[in-house]
Amino acid sequence: ANDAWRRRRARDVANDKDDDENENARLTMMKMDKAHRRERGVIRAAPSPWTCRRAMLASTSASMRDDASRAVVRFVTEARTGLKIPESTRFGDALLTLRAKGARIKRIAGVGIKVYACGIYVNTRDVREAMRAVFGAGASMGEMAESERAFDALRRCERAARLVFARDVGGDKIADALAERIRPAIGANSKSLHRFEALFNGVTFQKGASLDFHAKIGGALETRIRGQSIGIIHDQALCDALFDAYLGTKPVIPSIKDDMRTWLASVVL
Repeated sequence: ANDAWRRRRARDVANDKDDDENENARLTMMKMDKAHRRERGVIRAAPSPWTCRRAMLASTSASMRDDASRAVVRFVTEARTGLKIPESTRFGDALLTLRAKGARIKRIAGVGIKVYACGIYVNTRDVREAMRAVFGAGASMGEMAESERAFDALRRCERAARLVFARDVGGDKIADALAERIRPAIGANSKSLHRFEALFNGVTFQKGASLDFHAKIGGALETRIRGQSIGIIHDQALCDALFDAYLGTKPVIPSIKDDMRTWLASVVL
């Protein structure tokens, strides 16, 4: 009986060993098959937690960019040219609002040639504070409307101008036209004027192209062509002379100054 039990026990141990070897072989084959499938691209290794986090951040960032690109920018039409200009414009953190618009019409042999539409932008809060400093809290709307001091107040404010071209124009012609207005105020030998003119070397404005000027508080003038910054010149006199071309005593587009005068008179101090 003991011999029979020993034989059965030896047989069971041998069977268990065979089962273990078979299971190990099966697991080895599964691992090899999985590795082979991964190499072929059939399955992919599970991403690490850091990979998942990076993917999530990238997705969030892309979503934010998409939201920004979908932000609605409203436009208004300048009547004489039919060109559209935005109701507001942003320079960094500064959001400026359109307060005056008009068209530059150049007369050649008695014929009016449409050159560009123009809009002037300001920050209402800045203007209100500047007007209060110039006129005081008790000034009447009529007094402000008739006084050139209202336009002097704008020199204390952040300002922007957008030009949208109604025809193809060489950059040299635009530089010459603006320099003609700026030169009497700051001098023909002004280094800032020369730098300003040089910004337009080799530039051609096609119909519909935009040109932006942004005068910051403190006297920095940024120029943008088609939304791309091409230079910043630090000169308060240059800023004032450029915007005086549109809002000074002899504006190149009188309707712009009329619009701005009407709006300034409506500012509640």
